[in-house]
Amino acid sequence: MTSLFRFSGKARLIAAIAASLPLFAGAMPPGMDMPMAHGHDMRGEDRHGNHGPHGGGLMPLLHGLTLDEAQQDKIFQIHHALEPQVRDQHKALMKARKALSELALSGQYSDARGKPIADAIARSSGELALLHARAESQILAVLTPEQRASVETTRKRMEAERGRPMPGMQGTPPGAPGAQMPPMPPAQR
Repeated sequence: MTSLFRFSGKARLIAAIAASLPLFAGAMPPGMDMPMAHGHDMRGEDRHGNHGPHGGGLMPLLHGLTLDEAQQDKIFQIHHALEPQVRDQHKALMKARKALSELALSGQYSDARGKPIADAIARSSGELALLHARAESQILAVLTPEQRASVETTRKRMEAERGRPMPGMQGTPPGAPGAQMPPMPPAQR
């Protein structure tokens, strides 16, 4: 067995991860990623690299796991197989967000015109969420019980450090009833 970052096919795995980064992008409604005070966006995520558009999800939890070559190849295949679908949904999402923004700024906005566009945004966001969940599930299935336990331990530690559940992972989804909201900066209280 070799470490994730010390194997002969390192470039292949890095390329697979880089190509699949959109899998782990948080699809949000228009405006939700707008910066707010103190470098946070409307989700409460830090805009200084702590969660970023391609962070979160399962990938940080795999860091430090010792994967054998077969596991590395399987994870590569999972990312590679889902990437075309992710790209298509991401393009559709960006196109719909742009259309809704343009409609809002056109002076001709109406709910009748905006609703089909908002529905397209919701469809693409939902598909991206399903693709993300599918990838996480398939990757976890590749891991041994010990590796899954390590991922779970790391997830709990990271949530304790953050003070709230990780988006896209087990626990209460962000924004759901009972979800822990990030603390407001002192200037906004």
